[in-house]
Amino acid sequence: MAADPNAPPFPEAWDNVYPELKKIARARLFAAGSGVGLNTTALVHESYLRLADRVGQLSFASSGHFYAYAAQVMRSVIVDLVREHQAERRGGGAAPVTLDTAVAQAVSANGAGSDEALQVDQALTAL
Repeated sequence: MAADPNAPPFPEAWDNVYPELKKIARARLFAAGSGVGLNTTALVHESYLRLADRVGQLSFASSGHFYAYAAQVMRSVIVDLVREHQAERRGGGAAPVTLDTAVAQAVSANGAGSDEALQVDQALTAL
């Protein structure tokens, strides 16, 4: 009989480790500060998804090793989220606006003629 592809990779173990993972997640989020925008449950669940992707590749000598690895996974989830937020704050993939573009838009918005734009360019070049 084939295994259910929608079944969790380690359901019986998950029920046993979930409370401890919540404690670790709470500590990780406290250390990361309030700007993370993630709650304890979401961090545990995101970590679970990453752990589940590697379930056949991982083996742990003890529960301590598992919890240490889970803590590292949680840390990477937090770091990835912070990097994503920082990228959004720095433009988030929006097209960069150069000074030339901004000047051209300002000149056309003000109705200034091309002579004025050339004078501005000459003044900037002289600097």
